[in-house]
Order: sequence, then C-alpha cells, then structure tokens
Amino acid sequence: MDIYTIYPQCGEFKKITRENFESDTKKGYPWYRKTGNHQSHYAICPSCNNPIEIVRLYPKTIDSNKPYGRHTKHSISDLAEYDRAKLSTCPLYRPITFNKNNKKHDIDNESFNIIKLLARDFYKIALFCKQLIGVDLSKNKLAQMLERYFLEQGYLYSASTTINIPWMFLYFSDSTSLYSQKITDTTLKKAIVENVPEAFISDQGYVERKDGFVMINIAFIHHRSFKKNQQAGEMLNMVVTGRTNQVIFEKEIIFDYDAYQNFLVGHDLDYQKLAISIIRQIIPGIPI
Repeated sequence: MDIYTIYPQCGEFKKITRENFESDTKKGYPWYRKTGNHQSHYAICPSCNNPIEIVRLYPKTIDSNKPYGRHTKHSISDLAEYDRAKLSTCPLYRPITFNKNNKKHDIDNESFNIIKLLARDFYKIALFCKQLIGVDLSKNKLAQMLERYFLEQGYLYSASTTINIPWMFLYFSDSTSLYSQKITDTTLKKAIVENVPEAFISDQGYVERKDGFVMINIAFIHHRSFKKNQQAGEMLNMVVTGRTNQVIFEKEIIFDYDAYQNFLVGHDLDYQKLAISIIRQIIPGIPI
C-alpha cells in the first residue's frame, strides 16, 4: 500500500514518503524501533487499523523502488493490535470481491466513527459525489440516498472504513432516479439522449420528459479491491439504466482516497442537521 496513518481510526492518512513519515513521527517510538540488528519502521493501515511495516523507507541504493506499507500479521506494542478478522476484509491487503451481506452484528467503534463522519461531513460527501459521478443531485435526492444507506446498514458492512465513506454512501444508496436531475457529464448526457427517446436534456442540463414515462436510474455495483505491484485500492462500477433495465452507460470508479481527503469545502449546518435527523430516525437513541 502507499498510504499510512500513525493513529488508529482517525479517518486521515498520508502518502508513504520519507518526508511525510519523518515529519509525522519525528523519528520516535513507537514508529521507529530496533528489530534485531536493524531499525524497523511501523505505522497503521488506514483501512483495517492493523499494524504495517514501512518497507524501503531508507533504501540502500538510489535506484531502489519507493517505500510502501506491508501488513505485519502480528501486534506491534504501543502502536496497534493485530486483528485477523479485519485484515481478511481489508481492501489494501489483497484483491477481494466483497459480499454486500457480510456485515457486523452490532455497531462497534469503527462503525460509530463512520456514522459520526457521515453526519459531520455530509455536505462534503455530497459535493464530492456529485463531482465524481457527473450528476448534480438535488438535496432532496441526496437525503433519499442517505436514508437508503442507513436502512441498508452500510455502516455495518465489513468493508466500510473511515477512508472509503463517500463511495460506500453511493454503494448502499441502491437505485436512484435521474429524472429532473442535472447532468454535468457530457458523455452521460449523450448516452441519455441516444438511448432514452422519451427524455431530453434541457438547456440547463436537466433530464426532462419528452413524452410518456421516463425511467433513468443510477446505481453503484460490484465493490471490489485490487492490487497491482505494491499499489492496492478499491473500485466499483457506476451503471445507468433505462427502460427494461437496459444499461445505457457504465464506468469503473477507482477510489481516490487522496482526492477526497484533499477536497476542501466548508461545513453546511443545514446538511449536517439533515443527516443527523435521518440517522436519529433510523437508529433511535444513537448519541450523535
């Protein structure tokens, strides 16, 4: 993997570089420590919160490959406990096609942190997702999607983490109608115009009815992880369907954790209050 964190379940991470790691750790314990006759360097996987070793932080030759993180499969004292169950579903560990029904029985610390971040950052999540999928979803439509996410208990999904929240929001929002929504992606606009004869795109970019009943839905499917060389990550497919569930547009979406973390927007209290209201309605008594 090419990202790390030095504190568990914080929802933040950095790229693995010598400069970042030295700046974060100040080259101190428990991240720097002696192992046998050499110095080892440890951090935490931002996805599963298991300990990782930073490999090639100080290469012996100039032309060595860049540093990367590798799961240790054992606890590192004063840093992180090894959790085999969480490692088995970690998308940064090995390629997995996830089972959407594989969920925790109860809300644990990580699930609670996900819920809190969803409430606090719903405005950021909404803007990021609108840009990501090329659809300027209305506030009402986003609220419906969030409600379905919580009805589906996406926060209990074994592969939900504090760093993949926007994509899991989309994944567990099920099918969403694009009728009367504003389309910003030009390729998607073209696909709608060419394949949905009963609809048209207005001058302002909205999906409007030409005649008859308009059926255009968007969904996010096939969540899976991948690993190429030392790079690991997650992806899913965005599919748009017309009448008779015919696929008229599809694309792969690779999770860009950096893009979301660096997506800087202010907080919107209305969005935050909306999210909290939905959460409290579906999970009564939750202290949020």
